[in-house]
Amino acid sequence: MNVPGLHRACVILGLLTVFGAPPAFGAAIILSDRDLARSSVAAVDARVLSLTPHWNEDHSIIFTTVTLGVLQPLMSRDFAVGRTMKIEVPGGEIGDVGMLFSEAAIFHPDERVVVFARRWTGDRLVVAGGHQGRLSVDKNGVLLGRGIPVDTFGARVRSLAR
Repeated sequence: MNVPGLHRACVILGLLTVFGAPPAFGAAIILSDRDLARSSVAAVDARVLSLTPHWNEDHSIIFTTVTLGVLQPLMSRDFAVGRTMKIEVPGGEIGDVGMLFSEAAIFHPDERVVVFARRWTGDRLVVAGGHQGRLSVDKNGVLLGRGIPVDTFGARVRSLAR
């Protein structure tokens, strides 16, 4: 029996299980900076170097590997200035097929971002808190929507992670 809607629902439910879901659909939980810091293994100020979409093993979900060039670690011992960090994000486009997940972080080539990362499977990293764990940085090094310099925010994150 092949029921496309059932298959899609199972895939979405599986992603919610893997990446975490709010307790009630339609009611997102707003995470504090403390929540993001404590759920992350790293937080970095970085530039998006590349986006590489790929299918999962059973060819049912598109993921995008986001390669970040670390400009400065805000909270990390593993990702120093000049190193790269690879983050897996659900969604992307391959050929004429595209997938978009509403709570997933979205990245664009060459943009500057602050990213909170957590371990997913093995050494693979995902954005902690979905789209909430990705913050845009303007050309002057200030977090968009917050008006805080990245350096000041980094000090705050380090203090909250303790």
